[in-house]
Amino acid sequence: MKRRSVIVLMSMFLVAGVACGSGGKSASKVTTVTPGGSHAPVTLTVWDYFTERELSNLTDVIQQFNAVYPWIHVNLVPGKSFNDYVRGINSGQAIDVAIDAGPDNVAKYCDSGAFIDLASYL
Repeated sequence: MKRRSVIVLMSMFLVAGVACGSGGKSASKVTTVTPGGSHAPVTLTVWDYFTERELSNLTDVIQQFNAVYPWIHVNLVPGKSFNDYVRGINSGQAIDVAIDAGPDNVAKYCDSGAFIDLASYL
């Protein structure tokens, strides 16, 4: 159940990012990734609002992800709030993925220009 909740939450923000994407940038062609192949290391910075039990659940999911994609390092930054996200966006900090508590703030993030259109990756 906990894994499903985290996956649903992450999917919700992916959809929100696609819906609010700026659309001004063209993306390169997407290629299929073979987990067993050789890949250059990648680091993703993930900001989330989770603490305690929820953070433990998310950490478990990230460990499962790392088992399948060992070349992708997830730098988890927990306990963030809406104001932290806005400060990070405004300061130009590299936040690759942001997990927020709900859809209430998505329009504010879209207005900031922080989201990119992921449609070409889907």
